[in-house]
Amino acid sequence: MFLSTLGLNEKMVRNWVNFNDFHGTNISPEEQNKITTERKAFTNEGVLFQKRLNFLEKWLHDIPKLESLYRRQYTKKLYLRSDFKSYKHVYEVYSKDCETNEVVHVSFPTFMAVLKKKQNSCIFKPKNDMCDTCTSYESKNLTQDQYDIHRKDIQDMRNEKLIDIENAKSGLHLLLCIDMQAVKLIPQTNANATYYKMKLQVHNFTIYNVISHESDNFVWDETDGTLVASTFATCIIKYIKNSIKKSPNIHHIIICSDGCFFQNRNVILPNAILSLCVQENITVEHKYLIVGHTQMECDSTHSLIQRKINKRQINLPSELSGLIRESRKDPFPLKVHHVDYKYFLDYESIPKRYVSIRPGKD
Repeated sequence: MFLSTLGLNEKMVRNWVNFNDFHGTNISPEEQNKITTERKAFTNEGVLFQKRLNFLEKWLHDIPKLESLYRRQYTKKLYLRSDFKSYKHVYEVYSKDCETNEVVHVSFPTFMAVLKKKQNSCIFKPKNDMCDTCTSYESKNLTQDQYDIHRKDIQDMRNEKLIDIENAKSGLHLLLCIDMQAVKLIPQTNANATYYKMKLQVHNFTIYNVISHESDNFVWDETDGTLVASTFATCIIKYIKNSIKKSPNIHHIIICSDGCFFQNRNVILPNAILSLCVQENITVEHKYLIVGHTQMECDSTHSLIQRKINKRQINLPSELSGLIRESRKDPFPLKVHHVDYKYFLDYESIPKRYVSIRPGKD
């Protein structure tokens, strides 16, 4: 009606809208891009281009992907798990598949825009050990049914941990995760001669409060302590005792860890914790995560520490402790406890309530 009343054609009015700066029409750049996009979508070229985009999105969707290792709760970014060397390599494989399916491939900038912005994906660069089960499946050495059961167990584990986090936020219990950082060798210098010299092994055992984000790091070198079950049991027991003193209303504690035998999955630690539960009238639940998928919040602490000490010259273990303390500023610095033989207790000699923690054995 508007066009007929004024005797105008549609192309003229659309040009007025598009060239708003010249004709004085007030329209935002976002609205102008939206109008242009909508116009292109109804043209023959727009329909063909949309089909090419649909093929690209389906092609990217079918590539196996991996979630973020340490920041899964903060980001939804996915990582392509195939053996791609670069984005150019990904684009070359995509172009060959387009030729096979007789589809015109999109340009490389469009390909990257869809991959990073729309699909929120990037190339996966593994920095940690992969899960043996997942690797077996990728190598065609595992059936689909076995792999589906494995993935279901992983999802159940993560769902249970999310429930524990929500309950911990409500104050129902204390949620901790524990892990040992990779061994550090001191001195750490850039001199080639020191590479062949005997170095001192320094250990860092981290206890992380998942809700308050407090991270306690127990640091010792091989002259001050050994890697036995009593060493880790002492750190955990003393940490729990201090937590109970600070918050007397705590009656239930959940600990998440991997299944490292000398560190967590042994008969010494459960007996030590059980004795503490009887003494303090509390309950402690220790949950072992699935092997290969033991991503925990304390891993973020180890990542911060590693970035802090990279390319730093460290001559003494005390210097390493200072760098650990300075690794994080927000919400507060990391806590460092430099411990030695006097700190550790002998839990191997205490009477054992259980002789084994294997299922089905008393």
